Amino acid sequence: MRNPRFMLLGLGLLLLGVVGPAWAEENDRPPLIVVSGQGEVRVKPDMAVLRLGAEAQADNAADAQQQVNQTVNAVIEAVKKHDIPARKIQTSSLSLHPVYSQANRMVRNEGGVHEPKIVGYRASNVITIQIDDLPKIGDVIDQSIVAGANQVQGLMFGLQNDAPPRIRAMQDAVGEARNKAEAVAEALGVQLGAVYEAAESSGFQPMPMVQPMMRMAAMESAGAPIAFGELKVTASVTLKYVIAPKQ
Repeated sequence: MRNPRFMLLGLGLLLLGVVGPAWAEENDRPPLIVVSGQGEVRVKPDMAVLRLGAEAQADNAADAQQQVNQTVNAVIEAVKKHDIPARKIQTSSLSLHPVYSQANRMVRNEGGVHEPKIVGYRASNVITIQIDDLPKIGDVIDQSIVAGANQVQGLMFGLQNDAPPRIRAMQDAVGEARNKAEAVAEALGVQLGAVYEAAESSGFQPMPMVQPMMRMAAMESAGAPIAFGELKVTASVTLKYVIAPKQ
């Protein structure tokens, strides 16, 4: 039988052989200048996502749901008249729940147990609509309200293809990071070498519009005026440059 001490010693040497080179490689890393840069590009949106729907209350659940179904079907038909295909109209929220009496929420049943008193049912159906022709937004909202929609939960602008502005923002971020690295190298009296490592992240900030609590008053009085504005596409990079002796 082998001596356990020799087995442990052999295992320790094996681990040292595995960890040692990695540790040495980390220590052999050249001196670096680490900088970050940010880029920002503002572009006009070319699409919008609109959330609207209907809510109804009735004495029983079936009537409440039927009222909402009829209204939302009418709204969808009104939306389609603006050349918006069915594939860009999607149900995003559907709910049905009881309404309880506020004056006397608890009543006794036949067994003498207190339970909430139901006075009706409230149904709600919200659809999400993607609109690619932005000038149609106001008409879509107006005609949806005429068709019976009584909920407008939000409007958000976006981009169908955000790759081009992302690339421009990334290029700006790299340029800013390089300028910083050159300034640091000059201040240190060294020469900027090759890029040792690079990492980036990017995104765009959608612009929300029409807050739910403000929806009906603003739209009924002003005919749903819509301002498209601009979207902000951002990118950030972190660059690590090798430091070379100044020649």
